[in-house]
Amino acid sequence: MIKFGNFTANGSRYGDLNQDWIYTSVISDTWVGLVLDGHGLMGERAARVAGLEMVSFLTNNLGACTSTAEMRRLLSDAFAAGHTACLKIYDTLQPRGGTYKYPGEGSPHVDEYQICKQRGQFVAKDAEGDPQPLEFGATATIALLRGDDLFVAWAGDSSAVLLFEPDDSSTGKHHTAQLLTVPHNGNNPLERERILRHYTPHTEVMEDGYI
Repeated sequence: MIKFGNFTANGSRYGDLNQDWIYTSVISDTWVGLVLDGHGLMGERAARVAGLEMVSFLTNNLGACTSTAEMRRLLSDAFAAGHTACLKIYDTLQPRGGTYKYPGEGSPHVDEYQICKQRGQFVAKDAEGDPQPLEFGATATIALLRGDDLFVAWAGDSSAVLLFEPDDSSTGKHHTAQLLTVPHNGNNPLERERILRHYTPHTEVMEDGYI
């Protein structure tokens, strides 16, 4: 018998704003765990929209998967569905998109941004009227457990960890853990090299790994 649940917290970066979206359930005899961590203005909306679309895709297609190859293809297609849904958020914005309130970093102060369209793309203007591109998105990590087979897929740096119980608690041995994911961020040398190779000069990787 598998016991499962989920929990998320606001953290300390953006006050009361929580940009996480999490889901745990059983679909077609498969245990499903999904976590998305939004980022940027409207990151919480990106995580929710993409997460709901990914769950819908899994619900409609998971039962038809009977092989490892089909499960891998399912996961790839689920991420593509979530990505497409996330991008459609732009289609719901009006040319004069209104005001968006965003907690200031490390403080209870709330910054207001005016969303509008300039030169064909949406921007967010701060109180001084300085525009910045309206960028947002979300990480996504999925774990599927069917019988003894565990499938994990991810995009971004939300980690998946496998916990092992000690064989005999009387020995005093502690639980051990194995990290199953490799972060897709600027702190990963391979990811940094890939980003700079394909997206320079449009993207910069900061010293702390922020992209």
